[in-house]
Amino acid sequence: MPNRKPWWIWALVAVGVFVLASPLLIFLIWPRIETVAKARMWAYDQPCLWNTPSAIPDLSISPVQGQSISFSGVTFDLPWNDLSNQRDLKKVGMLVLGFDSGQSIALYVGGPAPAFLDMPDAAPRAGTDPQMKAFQQERSIAQSTPSRVRLWGSPQSEFEWVLVKSFRMDNCNRPEVFSVSTPGFKGFQYGMIQPGNWNTSAEIRLYSPSHTVVFHLQGAYPRPPVATQADINLIVQSLREAPLQRVY
Repeated sequence: MPNRKPWWIWALVAVGVFVLASPLLIFLIWPRIETVAKARMWAYDQPCLWNTPSAIPDLSISPVQGQSISFSGVTFDLPWNDLSNQRDLKKVGMLVLGFDSGQSIALYVGGPAPAFLDMPDAAPRAGTDPQMKAFQQERSIAQSTPSRVRLWGSPQSEFEWVLVKSFRMDNCNRPEVFSVSTPGFKGFQYGMIQPGNWNTSAEIRLYSPSHTVVFHLQGAYPRPPVATQADINLIVQSLREAPLQRVY
């Protein structure tokens, strides 16, 4: 029978391999550890990042009081009749509406932004969605939480979703996130305007196969907000793509 080497020789070999490989392991794993740690620190400072999409608690819809607004291929109705000014910023695809009450609506309309579409893909979430890639990425952002940033997998990609979600939630000034769906659009609402608190806002991001639409509503200042969730629901649910005008 061949002579077997003593166990302590194998132990020394194992220790030597570990010592030699440790710098490489640290070099490969440390960035992942750092990313996971950053995600946990962000969650400590911004607990709203743990929130995931839920149903809007108030589904009531205000009656149409104002005019219909058309801009960049979409149309929606207003719940108020005190529209005082419109600022059309066509170069950036934005329309700003001001009202006598102090309420304002900023509207962005465009297609899927190339820079946004070039962000790293997140892991698949519960099947696929027939909407375009922009909506799928927005869903990944809305559903992201610090717990998804794990040591193994793609921690940097998941952390980027959490980082964008922090911007969407305005550092927890918009702590809620709701799923939104209309016959032509799907998306998410970040934040809810609170009655009596002017320092609140809501951002609604909606996607269709041909448009990306973002509404931003800021609480009226210095008066309490006149916008209610029912008002927001009217604006969102009345959103539709404007018919193309034929030129003869």
